[in-house]
Amino acid sequence: NDTASPKASSPTPITGALEDVPVDEISCGARHTAAVASARTSLWTWGAGAGGRLGHGSTLSCSQPHAVKEMLDRKILVVAC
Repeated sequence: NDTASPKASSPTPITGALEDVPVDEISCGARHTAAVASARTSLWTWGAGAGGRLGHGSTLSCSQPHAVKEMLDRKILVVAC
């Protein structure tokens, strides 16, 4: 994982692994973001990882989206940060 980038002052495109993946839903917390892919079978998170809030099994922060492995191939109904 990489370090979280500073706050953006305006919307910025999603880059990295999620760049070409259609997204149905995005939820933003104060310092982290979660996205549900359009097939609703993958959850992606990035931002500050304190307290394990990203679901990646660590407290590391990520500046780019990473899939939450525990949620792969599960039906995701809604996401909230």
